[in-house]
Amino acid sequence: MRRLFTVAICLCWSTLQAQKPIQPTTTTTIGKGGGTTLPPPATIQSSELTAKVRGNEGTEGLAGQTPTAISKGMSNATINGVDDLFHLALPTTTLGLRLLNLEHLSAGHDDVDNFFTPRLGHMPVEVIDSRTVRMCEIDSKWGAHICITLTAVDPHNIDYDFTIWFDDVALFEPQGYAMVMFANYMPLTHDPGLYLRGIPSAGTTETWLRWFPPFPGGSIIHPSATTLLVDPAPPINWGYLAGNYKDNLKSFDYPRYTQPSYCGIQTETNTIWQMMFDRAWSPVDEIRLTMFEWKVKDDGVGGKVGEPAWDWQYVVHNVVAGQVYGFKASASARPRLVSGSIEPECMAEYTAWLARVQP
Repeated sequence: MRRLFTVAICLCWSTLQAQKPIQPTTTTTIGKGGGTTLPPPATIQSSELTAKVRGNEGTEGLAGQTPTAISKGMSNATINGVDDLFHLALPTTTLGLRLLNLEHLSAGHDDVDNFFTPRLGHMPVEVIDSRTVRMCEIDSKWGAHICITLTAVDPHNIDYDFTIWFDDVALFEPQGYAMVMFANYMPLTHDPGLYLRGIPSAGTTETWLRWFPPFPGGSIIHPSATTLLVDPAPPINWGYLAGNYKDNLKSFDYPRYTQPSYCGIQTETNTIWQMMFDRAWSPVDEIRLTMFEWKVKDDGVGGKVGEPAWDWQYVVHNVVAGQVYGFKASASARPRLVSGSIEPECMAEYTAWLARVQP
């Protein structure tokens, strides 16, 4: 029965893909730090937010290059997500450099394709209406069929619906899992840590935590989760990217999150960026809350300042070919309500979102 159900899902998904074909890749080449003349981004709006969305325009022609060449050759055009985000209270100040950006698809074995492959092909943006866009692509390196729907929701949310399925299980062996990494590159802040509900150590009580990872970064996982198995061999030489994929797959024993949501404070604009997810961990899949220092440095007085990467990961355990996986999330960008603790308003936002998506 389960197999029949899976087949039925796949048939429906295949039909959907046939109705909305993915555009073929062109041969346009971009150079280091620049690119072709790009079309205007698609715009979606809620009552308070205006988001500019791009789908990898200008990335065609990068296929077949090494991760080092890809990363150095990428311009800001290589965003499959939100390019700029503005709030009604700050109409000329972007609240993110690259947001809700699908960045990596990785396996647990040492492979040159563990970096940037979702950026290699064009991911056309289909405008559904003034609030909704849809983007689909095939990651040819991993045989992954990906679709993302972004919806602006009143007053200050961008809902995120992600689906993925895979053609070839063997590509992810022997570890068997697929990790998809999403990036939020934030503006300058003097408080680059993440605020979340979790437990600081084994056997402790759930509380609010401020988490800043040891260099260079990594993920917080759910108490039920386990560390991902990673190829123990030294990484192949990818230039300055050598070994970095193992940092992407790294998680820390503690602390651990207990609710799949986090908040961050943008001190320069006095705004909050919050991510909320509809799942935490299961034997099928999990969400990992991830942070990298990226452009963060010591502020000279015992703290940190800079542009952190407040990211997240979606992991599919024991990949099954043709099975549709995915999750729902929501990003909230808004001015702070109070100058003190952000915990009450972060919890209120998360509770309201859960009531909306899980009535």
